[in-house]
Amino acid sequence: MVDAGTSSDLMTPRALELSLSPPLLPNICTEGGKYEYQRRNHPHVSSLLPLDVQCTRAIGKFLGRHNLNALRDSGSFRFIVDWLVTLSCPSVAFVKPSAAFNFLQLSSSDHLKKYKYGSHFMQEIHLYERLSATKCTGFVFFVHGGAWGSGMPWMYRLVAGGFLQAGMSVAIVGYRTYPCADVNAQVHDLESAATFLAANRPDLFENSHGEKRRNCCLIGHSSGAHIALLMLVERVRKYMSFTSLTSFRREARFTTVDFDSFVGLSGPYSIDRHFHFEARRGVEELSPMKAACGHSSEEFFHNSPAFRLKKILTEFDEDEKHCICKFVPRMLLVHGIEDTTVPFTATSLAANILTHCGVAQCDEAYISKTGHQDTIMHFMLGGKTQETVMAWLVQMKQPA
Repeated sequence: MVDAGTSSDLMTPRALELSLSPPLLPNICTEGGKYEYQRRNHPHVSSLLPLDVQCTRAIGKFLGRHNLNALRDSGSFRFIVDWLVTLSCPSVAFVKPSAAFNFLQLSSSDHLKKYKYGSHFMQEIHLYERLSATKCTGFVFFVHGGAWGSGMPWMYRLVAGGFLQAGMSVAIVGYRTYPCADVNAQVHDLESAATFLAANRPDLFENSHGEKRRNCCLIGHSSGAHIALLMLVERVRKYMSFTSLTSFRREARFTTVDFDSFVGLSGPYSIDRHFHFEARRGVEELSPMKAACGHSSEEFFHNSPAFRLKKILTEFDEDEKHCICKFVPRMLLVHGIEDTTVPFTATSLAANILTHCGVAQCDEAYISKTGHQDTIMHFMLGGKTQETVMAWLVQMKQPA
């Protein structure tokens, strides 16, 4: 585990409350036959629901399930969220004027190149590179979040700045969001984008001697971390099916980007557990998660990366399972300890399962006094999350 704060910083009342979030809490049946999530009595936790949860529950009750589903499935949710983000962008200039300058600088053709890897307008890659005279030391494949139903690459442009300063090229990948695609189609988009880059920009993954470059890192935030890890798990299924065909395995690994590290930021890796958490907040009918990940517990578990990996391993003999170490990159799962959108327990559960599945290195970092959006804002404006990840990536430059 990466130390990202003292125990007193991490064990705050809010963090304690989040550690007791559903489905760990029991639910009871009310008079109407409905189940309501209850709060477990604890001497250090308030018995009152947080104000934000009270508000989202009230809004959900007022609008009703039919209207919430209509907003989600028509694409109105995506439109509203994307526009709210767009309208809030100028505020960054007031908070940190230098960030506005960096945004404009990164928008120049000297740094930014755009590539279409599919026919849909969302299937676009924004590639940021250092000037040709400088040496590239690595590559980052960044997958944005947005609750599976919103977000565009330009919104995360400032993420590229810190990596460019460290000498790394950055691809911020756009993909079809719900209702245009479910999670499996989104995973397919990521793989298609990786295949496109490997075929059309092989220089990103080779050094001056034509040898494969180390330090190809896959990074995802929130739902982007979920589908990015799901892509890696699907690669395990594909590669393990051909462990006896060395030539095919070698060909398969070099027709796409071969990542040697993965960083997940505030990821909701267990869909079933996160559905219960959203239900407690009263947003489960508005959030695209249920519709994008399948409407049933069976689909929720299937679309949870760690659980899917665990199931994949049951399809192979014991003497074949050790091969997983060859196909899963080194991992760092990062979470803000006061994340009220995706509780930090999502990371601890996923890390536990991945380690038991045989993943050789799965580090965890819990950032004190940090919420859900803070982890990505730290990359845009500077902060503890960026410092933690950068330090870890420096360590990964050493041989495994």
